[in-house]
Amino acid sequence: MGASRKEKRSGPGGLVAVRRGALGDTLLFLPVLEAFRRAFPGEETLFVGNGDYLELVSLAGLAEKTASASTWPPLLDLHRRRGISGPPPPELARAFRVLLEWEEDREWGRVRLFRPGPEKGVRKPLTLQVLSRLGLEESAPWPPPPLETLKKALAAKAGEGGREGKPLAVLHPGAGSPGKAWPAGRFAGLGRLLEERGWEVRVLLGPVEEERGPGPALFREEGLSVEVLREVLDLGRRLAGASLYVGNDSGPSHLAAALGVPSLVLFGPTDPLVWGPPWPGAVCLAGEPSLGSLEVERVLEEACRVTGTGEGGAAAT
Repeated sequence: MGASRKEKRSGPGGLVAVRRGALGDTLLFLPVLEAFRRAFPGEETLFVGNGDYLELVSLAGLAEKTASASTWPPLLDLHRRRGISGPPPPELARAFRVLLEWEEDREWGRVRLFRPGPEKGVRKPLTLQVLSRLGLEESAPWPPPPLETLKKALAAKAGEGGREGKPLAVLHPGAGSPGKAWPAGRFAGLGRLLEERGWEVRVLLGPVEEERGPGPALFREEGLSVEVLREVLDLGRRLAGASLYVGNDSGPSHLAAALGVPSLVLFGPTDPLVWGPPWPGAVCLAGEPSLGSLEVERVLEEACRVTGTGEGGAAAT
């Protein structure tokens, strides 16, 4: 993109960034969006993405306006064309600069098309790869700082973490596919051990886990507190009050890390160097040859290192 803070404005103005995808995809794009705004200061930003996560982007202070990718007219127009040809739609042509997730990397007038996925064979954080391809590395501190503005907005309604002065440990056993999921019974075992060491443990599940498993019953039978959350903002509020997070390679794990929560993220078939959360305070632990090889004691040990609590005693609050 060759972005420059000194570049003179030559169009009507405004930045547009289009990135669809799930929660993790959206969060991994936010350092790119922040760098885009730094490269062209003073321009209002429209973010177009998954409608479920638009409010997160707004609360993070990274867009003045948002729109759902499923209903935004210029994107629907591009899909009707079945490709990038001819002049850009007027809404894109009028913008000062546009980042548009597509199947290729190239310039199209004021529009910079970019592929959201990693380069084949490149073991480098995905977000850093995208920043490099867009020429935005100089505008992006690395590793990216936690999203403090978002955390403050969520923490205002998050409560005070654990009860009776205990620090709160959040466990999220869900994953996008079975191969990415550490066995639910081991999450329950980890929860019991953390409680024995002075933590308040809360297991967070979403509608998918409630429907397909692991459901709440398994954890409640072990005496653990369980919540089923259906809105991403509710998830964010619970995470904002936590002192420890443990989960699989999933969107909630990226959200915990982005909020600056000390996080241990368990990886199976995907490469943590590419797909792991890039924010400080997040540690990735890979199971070799699979997640099933990770024993509860090993995960507990790593969780203690993440929080700096030695042999597993809860940190003082």
